Amino acid sequence: MNREQSNVKFVTHTVGDSEEFSLELFHTAEDVASGKPHKTLRSIDELLDFNDALGE
Repeated sequence: MNREQSNVKFVTHTVGDSEEFSLELFHTAEDVASGKPHKTLRSIDELLDFNDALGE
């Protein structure tokens, strides 16, 4: 697997009534303002995979 190149500077999160959540990863404040995340993680598995990719 290629190492995930990340310049993530901003993270927003949403947690629902159940165990649902999402993490939106943004590179710049302008991306946040426009609502266009670099990546959206919607499960623990996606978060763990992303974290693993950063460490490889």
